[in-house]
Amino acid sequence: MTRLNLKNSRKIILICNAITNKQLIRFTYNGKERLAEPYVIGQHTTSNNFLIRAWECTNGVVEKTTENRKLFSITKIENLTMESKAFFPRVGKFKSVDKHIRKPLCALFSDVMPSVAIG
Repeated sequence: MTRLNLKNSRKIILICNAITNKQLIRFTYNGKERLAEPYVIGQHTTSNNFLIRAWECTNGVVEKTTENRKLFSITKIENLTMESKAFFPRVGKFKSVDKHIRKPLCALFSDVMPSVAIG
């Protein structure tokens, strides 16, 4: 189980702010720099690790393919920053029920009003 330590807490707060403000995030993951539109952060259904559900951008653009819709583990994210560039949420791409994430902390869903819930 992922412990909610200070380092992870700071990442979660920054990602929640990015979700709320619909802003891109940039980070290093498995040694590769990534740019993504974050939609959900919460705990995995079985492991309780904190995950982000996001669209990954390629060359600054989000391709409309399911391969770019990804889960990222908070513990593997390094050098996390929130970009000043906002994004427009993708209609119909993320639902409030996600088989991989239970207990969303922050979420932007296309089938319900955008919401932020802490705790």
